[in-house]
Amino acid sequence: MVRKCSTQSFTSRLCGTRLSLTFTIVGLVVVLEVLEVLSSWPFLASLVGWGVGGVLGGHGTKSMLPGRHHVLLVRWLSTNTAGITFGRVILVRREYHTRVLEAHERQHTRQYEQLGSFGFFLIYALLYAALLVRWRSFWRAYWLNPLERAARAAGERGARGASS
Repeated sequence: MVRKCSTQSFTSRLCGTRLSLTFTIVGLVVVLEVLEVLSSWPFLASLVGWGVGGVLGGHGTKSMLPGRHHVLLVRWLSTNTAGITFGRVILVRREYHTRVLEAHERQHTRQYEQLGSFGFFLIYALLYAALLVRWRSFWRAYWLNPLERAARAAGERGARGASS
């Protein structure tokens, strides 16, 4: 038999459990709403970018292009990597910092803004994995990824803008 909560039995175990469960659910909803807002911005990925850039000894430089992104020049990235974007933070190997590369990476910042941090990572990884299974080539999976193709097109537009 379930007792109803009254003022005298409010502190009973059953009523206390209901109250704490209500507060737990409300708290969980608030946390999920905050995470949704944060993940819809490139905020979380930008934090990762600042952290990775700091570890790699990156320092800021003046961007060659207008926008709400930050360029950090680093001494080292993996062998075949000229630049990588985390949210609004672009890490570029010093020797490869060009207007074309920055335009390419800036397109990735736009993709982060449209898809959010989690969305970008998830979509990029799923596309890459599907292409890797299809072609069995890391390079080809990268090259054919639609997010990379859009970024390359932006880089080419940036090259044309630099030559005019």
